[in-house]
Amino acid sequence: MYSGDFVLSAVGVLLAIFFGEALCSFVGYILISLFSLGAVTGQRAEDNKLSFPWHGFVRAADGRLVVQVEVTGIIGAIFLIAGVVLFIMWHVNNA
Repeated sequence: MYSGDFVLSAVGVLLAIFFGEALCSFVGYILISLFSLGAVTGQRAEDNKLSFPWHGFVRAADGRLVVQVEVTGIIGAIFLIAGVVLFIMWHVNNA
């Protein structure tokens, strides 16, 4: 029998494709802020002159630790993908 799971999955995929990068960066900023208790800040417009190493974290001239936008997107994407995988695993086991 038909259930709404397919429709919800299709809508979720379309929204993830459309808003994916912004959503992942937003979630990454939240996670980094929570886990660092506010010690790490996101990259601002004036931080564009900073030279970020491969890991994406650098200390600014005023002493604050800055994370690169791309790194927040990667962290957010990993978290969201892990959440979707865990939800699917939970849903399959409870079906």
